[in-house]
Amino acid sequence: RQGESFISGAVERGIPEKKAKKIFQLIEYFSGYGFNKSHSAAYAMISMRTAYLKAHYPAAFMAAAMTSDMRDTNRLIVLLEECRSLGLTVAPPDINRGGVSFGLVDGEITYGLAAIKNIGEKAVIKVIEAREEGPFTDIYDFCERVDLRVLNKRVLENLIQSGAMDSLPGTRSQMMVSLERIMAQAQKKQTEKNKGQTFFGFDEALSNRGIDLFEDVPAWDESERLHREKESLGFSFSGHPLDQYLGVLGGIISIDSCSMAGKKDRAHVVLAGLITESREILDRRGNQMSFVTVEDFNGTCEVVVFSSLYGTRKERLQKDNLVVISGKISAKDRSEKKIIADKAYSIDEAIRYLARKIHLTLNVEDFGENDLQGIKKIVHRFSGNKELIFHWKNNGNETYTILARGCGVSPGLEMLQELGNVTGVENVEVSS
Repeated sequence: RQGESFISGAVERGIPEKKAKKIFQLIEYFSGYGFNKSHSAAYAMISMRTAYLKAHYPAAFMAAAMTSDMRDTNRLIVLLEECRSLGLTVAPPDINRGGVSFGLVDGEITYGLAAIKNIGEKAVIKVIEAREEGPFTDIYDFCERVDLRVLNKRVLENLIQSGAMDSLPGTRSQMMVSLERIMAQAQKKQTEKNKGQTFFGFDEALSNRGIDLFEDVPAWDESERLHREKESLGFSFSGHPLDQYLGVLGGIISIDSCSMAGKKDRAHVVLAGLITESREILDRRGNQMSFVTVEDFNGTCEVVVFSSLYGTRKERLQKDNLVVISGKISAKDRSEKKIIADKAYSIDEAIRYLARKIHLTLNVEDFGENDLQGIKKIVHRFSGNKELIFHWKNNGNETYTILARGCGVSPGLEMLQELGNVTGVENVEVSS
C-alpha cells in the first residue's frame, strides 16, 4: 500500500513510473536493515554514556537509577544489591536527610522518601519545607511542624515502620503506640496557633522531649521489625530473614532469583527465601496445589508446588515462612521462568538432608587444646555420616586443610551454632 502511494505521488510530480518503482524498491530494501542499524547506533550511544557515568560517577548514577525505578519494588531490590556490590553506601530512609527522590550527600546515597509506600511527593515536600527551620528533634516536634492534613496517621505510621524516624528519640514500637496521642496534642497546638491563641504550660507534659514522650513498651524483635519494614517499603531494608543463615546455606543454594534467568529448562536448582504469597488452587483431580512466591535478597520468583508435595508440606509452604526449595527450572513458552518444586525444607531440614560436608575455619592463634576437646564433645553428640573438614588459618591465610576421619557428623542448626561458639572457630559452613 505504501508502494502504490509513493509511486502514484512520484508520477504526479513528473517522475517516470519505472524510475519511481526502482527508487521505492531501494527504499524498501534499505528498510530491512537501515532501521536496525540506526536503532543499534542510538542504543550503543546510550549504553556507552551510561557505562561511563556508572564507572566514573557510580553513586550519582545509582541514585538516579533508583529514582527512575522508585515505584518498582523488585527493580529497587536489584539496584540496592548492585550498590552493595559496588561498595556504595545507601543510607536508610531518614526524615532529617531524605528528599523526594534518591540523592547524594558527601558520597552517600540518601533514600528517597517518596519511595515509601503511601507517601506521595506532596507529603515529602511538606516535610522538607518544615525541615528548613532546622532538624526535627523528636516525633512531637515533627508533628507540631508539619501539615497534619497532608501527613495523616497512615503516612506517619509508614514513616515510623520504614525506619525514617529512627534518628529521633524512642523506638519504633514506642512511636507507634504513642502516635495517636502525640498527633492529637500537636494538632491541638497547631489549631490554637492558627487562632492566635497561646496557653502557657499547654505542652508542659511534653516539655521534656525525648523518651518521656512514650509509653514503656518493648521494642519490636527482629522478625517484627523486618516484617513492618517490608510492609512500608516493599522489602526489608535493614536486613533479611535469611541474613543469619546466609553463611551456613551458601554451599547448598545453587541459584537466586536473579540468576534463574540464565538456567536452562529442567535444570536442577536449590533456592532459599521467604514466602511472601501462597496461592492455593485445585488441580484437575480436585487436589490442592499452590503457586508460591519466594523472596530472596535480589527479588522474587514463583514456585509451582503440585499436590503430591503440597499435601505433605502445606504447613511449611505458608506465607512468612523461610523455605529451601529443591526443584527444576520450568522455561516454557517464553514466559517468566519458574521452579517446579520437588522438595520443600525448613532451614534446619535443608542442612540435615542437603549438606554433605561441614567446614570449620579455625584460627591457629586463638584455638587451643581445650577448644579442640569442646569440638570433640559436640561432634560426639551429633555423630553421623557427613564429612567434617578443618581449615586452619594463620595470620589471616589458610595454611592447610584436614579431613577428620572416623568422626562423621549429622549436621543441623543446633550443631552448627554450638560449633560457631567455640573459641577460635572463625566460620562454620556446609556444602553439598
